[in-house]
Order: sequence, then C-alpha cells, then structure tokens
Amino acid sequence: MFIARFTLPLLALASLAACHKGEEVPSSAAASESAVATPSAAASAAENAAPSGRLVLPVIPGHPAAAYFNWRNTGPAPVTITGIVLPSAKTAEMHETKGTAMAPLPRLKLDPGDSADFAPGGRHVMVFGLRKSVKVGDTLGFKLVLEDGRRLVGTLKVEAAGGGHDMDHGDMAGMKM
Repeated sequence: MFIARFTLPLLALASLAACHKGEEVPSSAAASESAVATPSAAASAAENAAPSGRLVLPVIPGHPAAAYFNWRNTGPAPVTITGIVLPSAKTAEMHETKGTAMAPLPRLKLDPGDSADFAPGGRHVMVFGLRKSVKVGDTLGFKLVLEDGRRLVGTLKVEAAGGGHDMDHGDMAGMKM
C-alpha cells in the first residue's frame, strides 16, 4: 500500500515529462502549437512526405542563410504552410523574390497535387541567427508549420556559400526589401 501510494504519482509525472519535447517555437508559430490533429488530418500528414533540401551558409558569418527545398501536397485536401521552424536558428521566414524585390511570404496555400518550390531567385527561406556550430556537411532538421497546426518534419543538408549553384543570398546588395 505504501509503495503504491508513492509509485503511482511518480509514474504519472514521468509519463508527463516524457511527452515534453523541449522544442523552441518562434512566436509566429506558437498559436498553432496547441492544435490537435484529427484522425483525417493525421492521415493527410502521413500522405505528405517529409521535404528535404539544402541550407546555404552565408558568405559573411552572422548574415542570414538561405534554405531551399521542394514539397508536394500529395494529400486529398488543400494545405496552407504558415511557417518554418528550424531549431538551429533564431528564426526562419518564408520569402519570395520577384524581380529585384524580396518580401516575406506569410502563408502559402497548396491545392492537392500542387508543389511548393523553394529555390534561388524565387520562394526561399531566410534563416536568421543560425548557430555558429552549424558546419558544411551537417544535416539539420526543420518543420513546415501548417495552418491546421500539423507539422511536417524535413531535413536540410548544409552547403557552403555558392555551393556550385547559380545564385545564393550572400550578395543581396541590389535587393529591395
């Protein structure tokens, strides 16, 4: 009786502690953190494969990095991306470049079958306050935050500035923001 009286509350506390993830979430995504996925939403998330892409380090340390990936909505319903969580950075924001102007992209709706291309010269993710410990060759986890509160986990391979690609965000002197 004595053991049961103290063991059960300790087991309950241990169970609660195991559920805590300890993830830092930017304030823009905090509201969606409390949402609970319904069975149909969980099925839709399972149908949408996790994105993978690349993160290009800045030419000048301390400046923003850029992340690129492609993701396709393979689910049966429209999906709206409202944010990006990258635990290795202070914040990550979706942006879009049109001509010589770059602006934040607060949300991106994708109908079933639509793709979100995040590539140099178009939509991309600006990564601010990247940890100094991030190095070329690392693989970083990130999450796409969906309007309904779900999160799709993906990975980014870290590349050096330039990375052998046509454009990166190291030279943004001519950009209007």
